[in-house]
Amino acid sequence: MDILCVTDIFGHKIQLTEKRWRHILAHHPIMEQYLDHIKLTLAEPNTVQHSLVNENEYRYYRLFDEIYGGMYVLVAVIKDVDNFIVTAFVVRKIREGGKVIWLKR
Repeated sequence: MDILCVTDIFGHKIQLTEKRWRHILAHHPIMEQYLDHIKLTLAEPNTVQHSLVNENEYRYYRLFDEIYGGMYVLVAVIKDVDNFIVTAFVVRKIREGGKVIWLKR
């Protein structure tokens, strides 16, 4: 069962399965209060990176001032037969190791 299904900035349907949501909460319990932030990060990101390590992985970032005075929500998505969120958590800055494929102007 899907927790959510969101259309990303590129028009792709991205799903968050119950299994992946449990994984996220097990490793990043703070994310329970940020489900709406995950949706917004996919729909209206500040930056999207294509992973240099995994050709199917994309990382979406959006800055939220209300999270600890300004932190990004990072949502990692695997785009394959099904497009699904693999993990999500908050970070202070955009990580290196990805090629920027979309940048908010």
